[in-house]
Amino acid sequence: MVPSTNEIILSQTNTAECIKKPNRSIIEFSKGKSLEAIAFKRFRLSKKQKVEGSNKPIDVILPQQSFLYWNYWNRRGLEDAIKIVIACGIDSIVSRSYQAFGLNLTLEERDALIRENAELLYQAQRLKKDHYLAKEALAEPDILDDENWRLRQQIREMGGVPYDEQIGYTSNNPNEPF
Repeated sequence: MVPSTNEIILSQTNTAECIKKPNRSIIEFSKGKSLEAIAFKRFRLSKKQKVEGSNKPIDVILPQQSFLYWNYWNRRGLEDAIKIVIACGIDSIVSRSYQAFGLNLTLEERDALIRENAELLYQAQRLKKDHYLAKEALAEPDILDDENWRLRQQIREMGGVPYDEQIGYTSNNPNEPF
């Protein structure tokens, strides 16, 4: 917090590192032409601030600027940024909803809701991936049957007899392997 203005500030380095980006990516982002970068530039803040517990000034940004930076990477599909933006959105909506009805959540209760929603998001992503893998697995026998049929045809075209026909195996399904 900046004592003279009571503004809360965040470290540029920590803002970038929490989505696994280098500090210079914030500088590059701020020079961009995206909607988030344009809004980012509208905030006026001294770049370097003396922070309690540190003997040298650090590069700082406002929380609003951090969110704009994270949302920029969210829209580009960066997984860590997606998680942060979702968590910020959920926290904001939940806390405002509770306040609208005269209820105030403690920080611990808000954190618990964020963790719960993050777990639900993780489960949804896992289920989506499992569904995709199951679809692929269900398609595999058809692919194998087709490949088996093609190989049997090649054997016949070359004058050979497939092994199942040599041993007298018969089936109602001509593509069924022996």
